[in-house]
Amino acid sequence: MRTSEGPMPPSCLRFIWNEYLLENLEGFVHSRWILHIICGFMSQINTSVFGHPIYFTLIARRSRNFAGTRYLKRGINDEGDVANEVTIEQIGHDASTTLHSSGRYTSYVQLRGSVPSYWSQDITTIRPKPQIRIDRATPYFIPAGMHFSHCLKRFGSPIICLNLVKSKEKRRHECLLTDELESATEYLNQFLPPEHHIQYKYLDMAKLHRKQDDLISRLERLAGECVQSTGIFHSGQEPYCHQLNPHQDYLNLKGYGYHDGFVGRSQTGIIRVNCVDCLDRTNTAQFIIGKVALGYQLYLLGLLDEPHLPFDCDTMRLFEEAYEDLGDSQAIQYGGSTLVISTLVYVHRYTGTYTLVRWYMYIGMLVHVHLA
Repeated sequence: MRTSEGPMPPSCLRFIWNEYLLENLEGFVHSRWILHIICGFMSQINTSVFGHPIYFTLIARRSRNFAGTRYLKRGINDEGDVANEVTIEQIGHDASTTLHSSGRYTSYVQLRGSVPSYWSQDITTIRPKPQIRIDRATPYFIPAGMHFSHCLKRFGSPIICLNLVKSKEKRRHECLLTDELESATEYLNQFLPPEHHIQYKYLDMAKLHRKQDDLISRLERLAGECVQSTGIFHSGQEPYCHQLNPHQDYLNLKGYGYHDGFVGRSQTGIIRVNCVDCLDRTNTAQFIIGKVALGYQLYLLGLLDEPHLPFDCDTMRLFEEAYEDLGDSQAIQYGGSTLVISTLVYVHRYTGTYTLVRWYMYIGMLVHVHLA
């Protein structure tokens, strides 16, 4: 990762894992000799949408602040940095023109990170799910306030906090984290103007999945509301067809753009997603959010009549595989293994192909065991 002349913004330094090695070189050698290293994931998809060559790039950047592996790094530190913090950006590019200066780009950014509280899990005993414990009470939620303050400075408002952790259990386990997060957002919103309140959203994915409820449809509706609140980045002018016959969902899209004094539009605010590990459930939710954003991205490029994409198309299949690979890479980096419940299981259980996907996974596991 190379940068141009000049100092790097502090918001980017959190992703530079060799920054401590380069801090004494900055300003003494030419920038071409400085190589910044990030940890995360990168994938690119080449597809065709109605004859237009489209490139989709998926980039994940892991924060080096409060970095560490699962069970050893949980919650938050005194500086407001949370464990397993990863910024995910999906970039769409219409490759009909090869000139970068006149290119047509769209982008959408998401965030995942641990529940911003002092919590950990007891790993001294051998249990499938070590007990969650709150290590330190913070009645004024100062670390959580610092964390959300960092988010506001980096991404703007609104901060949409999507919590996927359970809220009701016979034996209190995950619900401890839900209580902490709800209390933190409620307390901190007292000191924020109403238009900049932290928007708390809740969805018990585990419960809906267990009851075979229509989880994906509910996730899509929730994702649609969140994406409309933050808007989408677009580098070009508003397509003329949208001015003549705009879709209703497009009219509800917020963010800055087109008529605010500059060409294009920009995303303002971010969706922050968390579960316990910020892996399985989080990756599925972020895939659905990415799917909704992808529909808007293609719509802003003038390639769709409405900002929606079905699951059963080639573009979505490639997009789903990219998010699956992203989830596996982040799970290996944080937990040492791939996703336990993959995005395929969550999604295709409600699209009629769940049994086929499940057998495919079982066969793959058996082959892996016998060949190992």
